Amino acid sequence: MNIAKTYGDYVRRVIETDPAKAGKRIRNGLYLEAFRIKHFSDKRMPEAYRYLNYNGIKRVADALSNPETLAYTNIFAPVEILQGFGLTCVSMECLSSYLSGFYLENTLIDYAESEGIAATLCSYHRNFIGAMDAGILPLPAVGVTTSTVCDGNFSTFHRLQQGHGVPCSFLDIPYEYSPEAEQYVVDQLKELITFLSETTGKRFDPDDLKERLARENRTKKYFLSYLEKRKTHAYPSTLTLTLFQLFVTHLHIGMDWAEECFRMMDEEVENYPLSDEKRIFW
Repeated sequence: MNIAKTYGDYVRRVIETDPAKAGKRIRNGLYLEAFRIKHFSDKRMPEAYRYLNYNGIKRVADALSNPETLAYTNIFAPVEILQGFGLTCVSMECLSSYLSGFYLENTLIDYAESEGIAATLCSYHRNFIGAMDAGILPLPAVGVTTSTVCDGNFSTFHRLQQGHGVPCSFLDIPYEYSPEAEQYVVDQLKELITFLSETTGKRFDPDDLKERLARENRTKKYFLSYLEKRKTHAYPSTLTLTLFQLFVTHLHIGMDWAEECFRMMDEEVENYPLSDEKRIFW
């Protein structure tokens, strides 16, 4: 019996008739999965990965349950700035992945396409748009996206803004570096801070950002140290858990738990046996 697919059918049955209930079932499903990971996860997996898996799912469920502090982003948004305004970032890519985990992608993509969304748009975006337009995802406080690395980002967040009234900020990131390009991005980040101040009613605290960036730099040092040790130690993982590292390298970078996660990995990897097996890293 495929529990995730069965639960997805349980969600799907009420998408059209009661989308709010479908959204609640999705959040409850995430909480149930977080509970399972915390108490019944595979103990053969490293503790750091179990910590990562639990926090990744639990924090998305918490964010969806508190839309007044929820920010929808893409994976490359400058989350450190948003965190300083009390916002919890959940990426469109992350949500699409979770919706696929509930086996809802066909239903939601069909919903998006039935409204005129082109079949050539990235399936992640169609999945997300279908979920938003069907009403199963909560409206966030803000949306923030960059042009990196998908050309569908701007159109998807424009739809979020125009179709659902969500205030959104768009950061256009040049493909090549130059002093002029750097200043162009700096100016946009300043505009983002103004946008967030006006939207949330909160004051920007530069000292808070400095603390987050310092924490981020410590986190990166742990991560790089872990990767160096990973060359010679057989640290078990799965493709899913490896992808979950995006929570700590991108969506929640600068937060306490992200630093703790990579600190645990860096310390724990040394306890695993040496191995000269070939590895693929990308």
